[in-house]
Amino acid sequence: KDQSRLRSFLGSMSYIGRHVPGLREVRAPLDALVSPETKFIWGPDQDKAFNLCKSLAGNSARLLHFDPKKPIVLTTDASPHGLGACLSHKVTIDGKMRLQPVAYASCSLKPSEQSYAQVDREGLAVFWAVKHFKSYLWCYPFELHTDCSALLKIFGPKNDLGGCASGRLNRWAVSLMEYSFVIKHIKGTSNSVADSLSRLPVSVNSDQGAAYPAGDVTALTALPEIKKIGVYLQEDHLMAEIKCLAVNPVGNCQEEISIFKVIGYMPNEAWDILPLSLEDVATKTREDKLYGRLLKSVEAGVLDNSEKELSRFSGVFDDLYIEDGVVYFGSRVVIPTCQQARLLEELHYSHIGAVRMKYTVRRYFWWPGITSDIDKLSNNCTGCRKFRKRPSPNPLCPWPFSRRPMERVHVDFFEYSGRMVLLMIDSFSKKIWLQYMHQDTTTEKTLAILWGWFCQENGFPSTLVSDNGPQLVSKDFEDKMKKWGIKHLVIPPYHAASNGLAERAVGICKDRLKKMGTSGKPIQMHNALKYICRVQGLTPNTSTGRCPYELIKLGPLPSLFPKLSTSTRQRQKAEQNSVMQAQNKIRPKRNFNEDDSVIVYDSFKKISFSGVVKEVLGNNNYLVEVNGLIKHISGDCMSYNKSTNCKSEEDGNLAVQNLSDGNLDTVLEDDAISIISDSTVDSNILVAHPPPT
Repeated sequence: KDQSRLRSFLGSMSYIGRHVPGLREVRAPLDALVSPETKFIWGPDQDKAFNLCKSLAGNSARLLHFDPKKPIVLTTDASPHGLGACLSHKVTIDGKMRLQPVAYASCSLKPSEQSYAQVDREGLAVFWAVKHFKSYLWCYPFELHTDCSALLKIFGPKNDLGGCASGRLNRWAVSLMEYSFVIKHIKGTSNSVADSLSRLPVSVNSDQGAAYPAGDVTALTALPEIKKIGVYLQEDHLMAEIKCLAVNPVGNCQEEISIFKVIGYMPNEAWDILPLSLEDVATKTREDKLYGRLLKSVEAGVLDNSEKELSRFSGVFDDLYIEDGVVYFGSRVVIPTCQQARLLEELHYSHIGAVRMKYTVRRYFWWPGITSDIDKLSNNCTGCRKFRKRPSPNPLCPWPFSRRPMERVHVDFFEYSGRMVLLMIDSFSKKIWLQYMHQDTTTEKTLAILWGWFCQENGFPSTLVSDNGPQLVSKDFEDKMKKWGIKHLVIPPYHAASNGLAERAVGICKDRLKKMGTSGKPIQMHNALKYICRVQGLTPNTSTGRCPYELIKLGPLPSLFPKLSTSTRQRQKAEQNSVMQAQNKIRPKRNFNEDDSVIVYDSFKKISFSGVVKEVLGNNNYLVEVNGLIKHISGDCMSYNKSTNCKSEEDGNLAVQNLSDGNLDTVLEDDAISIISDSTVDSNILVAHPPPT
């Protein structure tokens, strides 16, 4: 009919020409028609040459007799109009391995099969060819050659029956599991015989397979006692995983029937989830400007990549097919443009989250960019942003090691049995001070106790870390800290881990008080607290390897300090590094810059707000504007606002900056996490924050 089909036919003649002497002279009139300088006119001479070529090629005398002892090769191909297959043997001719035909086969496609995607037609060619030549292939290993690389994963040993392949391909793959074959990919230029047979198929599509050749047939060996047969059921009959074992009462043969699961079908749940009917999707697909052209391209089997919009489907075009006027990608419905927003709104109505939406969509629906559309919808949802979970904490970032006693102390209040206790711990020596406060936790009494502790030991500390308790952030307290020359650092509100060293000490003291009260005798709080301080001071610390009393007295001994300090710092560093390596494996790093749009989790109200970073106080400390107010926020309570362009998200994988004395941040000491503010504004004290209301 045209030069394209004629070239395909002549290609197959060239392939088998080595086995048919004189074929080149017979095909000369046909060769003249494929010349670009010759007008294509099919006349009597060409018709005679064509019939003679077919007669010579199909002459049984030129075909090789089937021999099950020789390597068997089945080559298949498909065109938009038909299927072709060639059964061959591997033979050695003149020292070269060649394929010599044993039998040919072809058939025309039904109108419904012509609308299949190309990969489905190629799969149909494989399925049909194996069934057609089953008399030759049953119980014998053979090679299956195809020029469609996608079939290697579907029909190969590592088949992905639960993937994106269409239902028919999966069913064909299961049906062919009873045959022993190895599928291989060949170039299209090497598949000339099957290609010509598929382009010039016979008009009658017979369901009968190829007859086994007459003559003496070698008897097959005895069948094994156990036969394994793969069986597949219709999707309407089975909807769950079943495993059953049936024993055949006849003879000694056991039949093990394993039904794993229904694969490759369009679940009815998809249409239950979809707020549309099959007719609606089919109608909107035809009316849609883009998807209407896609529908015609799938029907024709050719995609015009010159169109920018259609080129988005080039990567999956071989997996697209049409059923009932609807385009499918594997087992998923391809949704047209005008219905995509409605589908996403329906899926997001109950706010199931982006991950579950993607999981649902990947089973039932598809269109280009569907994942990014889901992310955009979820990130822009006000309800999801407001009530999102608290973000995962940032990686641990340790304090700089203290170089002398009382360089930095941490203070905190805790309650035990309705009574308040003030605690202070030195970060260098790990010595703990405890004072029973009754119910009087005023600023005046707190300052009096701290004054006594500072005077009886090594003097005033350089830095004092505390939470936002009202007595610790009052004006009197701040004024006294300035007068004493102490740098006061307050932690972010509702973030107890920021004062981790003190929180750890509180836990130790409460645990010991609780155990001391199990003797049946009521404990006297004053005596119990002093006894705890004494025992703790005489017990070597696990991180320093020294007793706190020993280290706290190193101040007046400068000649001994460098040596002891060096070993202590090395031991502390090794202890901290081991904990950091274990914790940071599950802590993603998030860095924020000024003017970044962020989501802030309110630990008190348990909801999230949008905010803007106004100032970076440290590696994990920020001043953030939330609803018109400037708040001191820890980076552990912040995440990127993906609904806006956040430059910090691109820098989220930057390494943690090294800490120095002027840049204190997230801290780990004695298995406790501390995140504190860095005083980069005032050399004495950070601006005090009022107690949270």
